[in-house]
Amino acid sequence: MSRSSPATLRTLAVLNLVVQHPTKAFTFTDVVKALRLSRATCHSILVTLAEAGYLYRRANKSYVIGPALIAAGKVARSHFSPIEVAREEMRLLAEQFDVRCNAVVHEKTEAVLRESLGGMSHLGWHPPIGQRTSMLVPWGGLSLAWDGDEAIAQWMAAMDLAPGSEDGKAFLAAVERARQRGYYFGVRHQGWVNEMAQAPVEQRRELTDFSLLELDDAASYPLASVIAPVRDETGVVLILVLSGLTHAVSGAQIREMGEALKAACGRVSDFLVAAAGAAGAAGAAGATG
Repeated sequence: MSRSSPATLRTLAVLNLVVQHPTKAFTFTDVVKALRLSRATCHSILVTLAEAGYLYRRANKSYVIGPALIAAGKVARSHFSPIEVAREEMRLLAEQFDVRCNAVVHEKTEAVLRESLGGMSHLGWHPPIGQRTSMLVPWGGLSLAWDGDEAIAQWMAAMDLAPGSEDGKAFLAAVERARQRGYYFGVRHQGWVNEMAQAPVEQRRELTDFSLLELDDAASYPLASVIAPVRDETGVVLILVLSGLTHAVSGAQIREMGEALKAACGRVSDFLVAAAGAAGAAGAAGATG
């Protein structure tokens, strides 16, 4: 097993110090005290990083984040789209539950498939990336649950679904339950047969119920899909969907899948929010430097 380089770790400690405090300027003495480095080692690291542009040495001899570090952050952010960040989580989910994990984005009134990864039972079939389906269907409204009440109201108006009607109340109850769970799921109607898996998306969804509010852990359900949101600092940026099961599962298994999906979406969301915050802070520090 390879060993860490002490010199590299000390350099990383200096970089982490300035990145974690992007609005603060550090003097040579500040860095020595904060990281308990020898004066000779600290001086060498600071000079090297400043010459490389990773730190910027101000006229008063204090140090802030440098242009090379800011540029590196911008490059990393531009290449790490939400889907790229989510891809490894998607692969793990697909393998864990032997399902297909799809990443879907909303574009106006359509849902667009951007990525799809499958478990062992799904390696021979790949849905077309870029496939578009209308969101003016029950699952489409539920996928807006985390976009806020205004988005829900607009969807209901487009569907001519009155909030006070029986169907409207049922839908709003399903929205609230999805928000409470952090995910929602659909179960197939009795008319479903496995051959329907290759039918058009719209036809499959006509035979799927997304309004089930409660689960019996011991009961068996013909699960169609489990769906949860990924967020960045602006709100929901994509939806992850677990689907492709051809056998019934228990309520307990649906909960397990839902919680695993929610946790994965949470990790991706935390990464995106943290990355945006770090990039913004670094940019502000560079602008004031």
